[in-house]
Amino acid sequence: SALPTLAAYRLTAYSGSCLRCCAHGHGLAGNRAVAGHARHRSAAAVFQTAWTLLTADEAHTLARCALFWGGFTLAAAQAVAAATPATLEALVQKSLLRQVNDARYAMHDLVRQFACEQLALDAAATHATHAAHAAYFSELWGALRSALRESGPRAAAREALANGIARFGAALLE
Repeated sequence: SALPTLAAYRLTAYSGSCLRCCAHGHGLAGNRAVAGHARHRSAAAVFQTAWTLLTADEAHTLARCALFWGGFTLAAAQAVAAATPATLEALVQKSLLRQVNDARYAMHDLVRQFACEQLALDAAATHATHAAHAAYFSELWGALRSALRESGPRAAAREALANGIARFGAALLE
């Protein structure tokens, strides 16, 4: 199917744009417009300080979860970032993640931007994380298609497929 290939291409394109943004000083800490405002420099300093207080596992998880633009589940974080429930809870307690409900987590856009910048500092980790992200969503897509084929046109399978398509589409568009 072309969709997993498209997802991998889209994620690769995002990776490149993220790296270019950080390399040219357009990230949170290096943005010339931001650098002119003391309160924005203070925000960047707060993020940097918070980053230095994270454990290695917390920093690893936060940086890799920055690829999820519409929030994510524990299963997604485990697959892409090797996250544990304890690490995610620690990040929630530190206000770097927000638990939306029992099943989903979200990250503020400024936190995501800073975490993306941190991930971009390690090209190998960036590549591996993007590959894991693409593999997770490709596998999710395949499982949803299989569920529909196996169970026929039952309402639950159709709903799961529709939700999966919506999540997959949102990931491609962001």
